[in-house]
Amino acid sequence: MGSVGKKGYGKLWYDGGCKSAHKIAYFLHYNYYPTSEEHVLHKCDTLECVNPKHLFLGDNFINQRDCVEKGRHSSQKGGNHNRRKLELEQIVEIKKRLKDGEYYRDLTKEFGVSHQTIHAIKSERNWKNV
Repeated sequence: MGSVGKKGYGKLWYDGGCKSAHKIAYFLHYNYYPTSEEHVLHKCDTLECVNPKHLFLGDNFINQRDCVEKGRHSSQKGGNHNRRKLELEQIVEIKKRLKDGEYYRDLTKEFGVSHQTIHAIKSERNWKNV
């Protein structure tokens, strides 16, 4: 048993320390632990997944290319990001309501996002083009 870390990857205690669950699964199945220059990537794009059939090795270039191909790269913000929770119309509505003085807590409940997301919209750290 383990937990999920801040970045969404499974974590577990192994060999005296907290390790990435997918890396341990890769090691246990293939008897190879990746070097610091190697990444264990997910074919299924499910960060918590530890199925060895879904895991493969890649260097930083392959990791970045995989990220872009799956729509998760940091350059794909806002409407182009495949994990977005809000649609363009919702962003416009949130910005209008923030301008009218509505509280963050009301917006977070209604739109199902965090306080940080609402703040990022207000400060234009995200969705500045809207």
